[in-house]
Amino acid sequence: MGLDIPNLAGLTPHQVVTLSRARNFTQYLSMRQAYLDGKCLFCDPLGPKNKVMVQIDGWRLWRNPFPEKHTSLHLVMASVRHIPTEELPLEEDFLAIGKLFAWVRERFNPRLFTGGGLFMRFGDPMLNAGTILHLHAHIMVPSSSGEVRLPLAKEPDRERLGYRRLKLFEKLRREASLSGLTDEEFELLEQDAGSIEKEFVKIREGTYAA
Repeated sequence: MGLDIPNLAGLTPHQVVTLSRARNFTQYLSMRQAYLDGKCLFCDPLGPKNKVMVQIDGWRLWRNPFPEKHTSLHLVMASVRHIPTEELPLEEDFLAIGKLFAWVRERFNPRLFTGGGLFMRFGDPMLNAGTILHLHAHIMVPSSSGEVRLPLAKEPDRERLGYRRLKLFEKLRREASLSGLTDEEFELLEQDAGSIEKEFVKIREGTYAA
């Protein structure tokens, strides 16, 4: 990729790469804490927001609690056992995904489930723009209210922007304060101040590791 990956204590380069792609400060804190705790967000026990709807042949499905913008339906399918994205999917994985897709087709209103996309990232996260190091796939139905785009690779300038945001997230995590931020830094956050302040409360309470 030709970009220098920041060094963060206790985290692997691949973990840092995925953290640079966190959409906001809240997601960053959650992902960082999971990495430090040795937990995978898609492994058991799943977080309370990932409510499994069905499990078939070692794969399970739930609604994405953080759906992509301009989607009317965004579902996640993930293997029950931990399969790192660095590993390539097997034929049995695609068979399970096919069965989950068929379940969704039967479950949801045909007028809602008329078109969309089935998307999976695999392999080196440096080459797939992913944020979760656990093999998974997405079912998405656009709402026709705007563009839906899931990149496999980003422009170098966008990757650099992600690392700038990562450094800003680290600054906020250490200082737990928005004071002194420039207008440019506020714009970089892409999150309202109120929700960030709520995360500061959790930091002061010790919810997140130092």
